[in-house]
Amino acid sequence: MFVIFRNYVRANKVNDVSVIIREPDLQINEIFRNDEKAEFTKTLLVGVTEYLHSPYKLQDFQSASRTAKAIYRCTGSVMYIEQALVTFINNQSADGLIPEYAPSLKKSYNSEDTLDLINEVNNYYNISKDNKFLIKVYNKLLTAWNWFLSFENDKCLLENVKYNDEHRLDLMLNLKYYRALNALKNIASVLGEKDTYIMILRKLVKLKNNLFKLFYNKKDCYFNRYIDDECSEYISKNANAVALDVLFDKKNKKARNIILKVFADENDNVHPLSSYYIGELNNALKKQNMETLIEKELSGRKDYIANSYFI
Repeated sequence: MFVIFRNYVRANKVNDVSVIIREPDLQINEIFRNDEKAEFTKTLLVGVTEYLHSPYKLQDFQSASRTAKAIYRCTGSVMYIEQALVTFINNQSADGLIPEYAPSLKKSYNSEDTLDLINEVNNYYNISKDNKFLIKVYNKLLTAWNWFLSFENDKCLLENVKYNDEHRLDLMLNLKYYRALNALKNIASVLGEKDTYIMILRKLVKLKNNLFKLFYNKKDCYFNRYIDDECSEYISKNANAVALDVLFDKKNKKARNIILKVFADENDNVHPLSSYYIGELNNALKKQNMETLIEKELSGRKDYIANSYFI
């Protein structure tokens, strides 16, 4: 459905996607009227409209980033992605952390969102090739990384990190750290920062090895959310979706076994997948040529259309 909407926008050169909400006689509304996902697609478009009309309203980083990417996929414009990144970067703390909401006078910082921001800067460069933007934000990203380094243990894993709900070794946070470091490595390469590139590359090898060593359950073929989860009653779909996307670059037997165990089998002891991580799962399934399983995951769900990673 969103692909239909995106193609309509591009074919008719609609610069302001909000016009589709305001003009009921447009052909796209006929498509919506005959589609079971219409209600949820329109919900997304209303959100896009609000973002276009009030781009600096208070919002969290995930909402700002996903909405901006939804606009990009509709119009091809990267302007709102840059705007979302700049809004949060301009509100960084002295340590480089971004706030939970921006712009805001009340500073409450979020370590996990800061890792996501580093990754999104790299994603933005990949579609915009905006070297000037990278140069402008690079030192601010390094400041954030230096803060995280103070929470690294001897295995390169983050532990007891401030501004984070988890105070033990957590797979999800460390997967996002791995992803952020990989993004920072790519940015350093683009900017010719060879020493930083080599330093991060070595750290990534050690971190990846320890993620598998400490969190991967060889016996049952899935990742534990915590290192003391061997006898846990539940399996985290969220953590395994991100692990599959972050740690496997191509077809891999181990990855396929994890998918079959966590996402293909009917298991009562599996925590459901959050809409926030549908995109990661979709990426992982594509790498393993198992895309058809995404339909099984989305069956009966009403929240996925609002996830701009997936659309």
